[in-house]
Amino acid sequence: SLPDLKPIIGKSKWCFHLQKVTCLAFSPDGKVVASGGSDDNIFLWSLEKNSKRIHYQFAHRGGVVGLAFKKDADYTLVSAGNDSCIVQWDVSADIKTKFV
Repeated sequence: SLPDLKPIIGKSKWCFHLQKVTCLAFSPDGKVVASGGSDDNIFLWSLEKNSKRIHYQFAHRGGVVGLAFKKDADYTLVSAGNDSCIVQWDVSADIKTKFV
């Protein structure tokens, strides 16, 4: 089941993409949501600490078109872009240091 998103919908602090958001992925533990956009950026958002976010600038050229967290790994994110690349990101260290 998905986490309750009522606290974050409509709040400007979740509006950091410069162009449209093209994909979302929820972490297996439900504590983090990743967003990818046409602006080439990926953001990680803490669902427990609403003001916390991590920004990966220029993740893909031409925009991010797909995101998924691996279910068998501690915070491993996989992204796909219009640049014809698939990238695996180990974001566990960033989450552990920035979402404390």
